[in-house]
Amino acid sequence: MKKSIRILLLIMIAVPLAGEFKFYPFDDTFRVSLGTPVFFLFLLWGRGIHPIIAGIVTGMGVFFFRFSMAVGIRDISVEDAMYLHVPAFFYYFIYALAFHKTKLNERHDQPFMIGLLGVLIELFASVSEMTIRSILANQDTPLIAIDQLVLIAFIRSFFVLGFFNILKLREAKSAEAEQRMQKEQMLLFISSLYEESVQLKKTMQNAEEITRTCYDFYRRLKSEGTNGSDAQTALQIAGLVHEIKKDNQRIYAGLSKLMSSENLQEYMKIEDLGNIMIVSNRRYAESLRKVITFSLHIDGDHPPIMYLWYYH
Repeated sequence: MKKSIRILLLIMIAVPLAGEFKFYPFDDTFRVSLGTPVFFLFLLWGRGIHPIIAGIVTGMGVFFFRFSMAVGIRDISVEDAMYLHVPAFFYYFIYALAFHKTKLNERHDQPFMIGLLGVLIELFASVSEMTIRSILANQDTPLIAIDQLVLIAFIRSFFVLGFFNILKLREAKSAEAEQRMQKEQMLLFISSLYEESVQLKKTMQNAEEITRTCYDFYRRLKSEGTNGSDAQTALQIAGLVHEIKKDNQRIYAGLSKLMSSENLQEYMKIEDLGNIMIVSNRRYAESLRKVITFSLHIDGDHPPIMYLWYYH
């Protein structure tokens, strides 16, 4: 809501100021300015703002700005200033109404159609303003100048369209770069999880080996009839290591769910496995505040090797 209000306030300031860059093609009170291209650009860009609301706000802003300038600086009477600048309000209102009815903001994938409809909308709003001015001045509408209006509308609409497409292109490139950065970060995150899962799987294997060794040691102590406390200690060690293994299995299952939908493969290239080992040991060395240089050198070609083992 606050963003929409800020955009409306910006339109109320920018369009009247842009409207001061003007010329009079028909030697009367009808002006051609940069206000319309700026307004058209805001309508295309501010898709979150209702065009009719923008048209009313802009029309009022343009009217009060020109009315204040006419009365306060040019010493024009209030009545004459009203007749002179009220049609500008209807111009922007009719322009916004036609913009809304043609649903131009739903045609961003049809730039040529936006340009053509923009020409028709501006032509319709300009003719409407000229008609209102003629009614207020009791004069005939100068329709003989319709060809000039078409030319002006064509130039302004397609100029805005070109500038708008440049902005859209920059926005798309920026979004693409941001998306690519997010994907790279995600790949690094997944790669890190992948490396940790390999090390965790190796730890699970070591825990299984220690459990088996301790249990064999317990059975041997028990069969030899040695101190019963020693046998119980060996059995207790085997149980603790087995608990560690089960905790590692739970952590491994959680890591697997955090990774991509693709399951960890049982085989991988020896180069990738070597790099994982280097990264893991480098991190371990850094945690111990030790400076160790690791290098990997592989001779010959090697088929993918199995690096995962499964336990029950």
